[in-house]
Amino acid sequence: MTKCTRCGSSLTYKDFSNERHYAALRCSKCDKFIKWLPKPETILKNSQNNELIQKLLESSIINDWERKFLENIRENKKLSPKQQDCLKSISQKVSDI
Repeated sequence: MTKCTRCGSSLTYKDFSNERHYAALRCSKCDKFIKWLPKPETILKNSQNNELIQKLLESSIINDWERKFLENIRENKKLSPKQQDCLKSISQKVSDI
């Protein structure tokens, strides 16, 4: 989406980096809220997780349960702390061998 659905103007973002949210995408003319924007470190962490998951899925060392787990979390935008710990554990197992 590059234009406001209300007035057709271009979109801009408002910085909230000192608050709970990083930034908000808003219309530059009517100030309509479009969506919250993720923090750059969140984008980086998600990208690193996706690369790690893909690498682990290519490994022949993981068992069936681990493979199914990795396939399921591959679609998640955000991992829970428990899922993150499990991903780390599988990663350590593969790197130790």
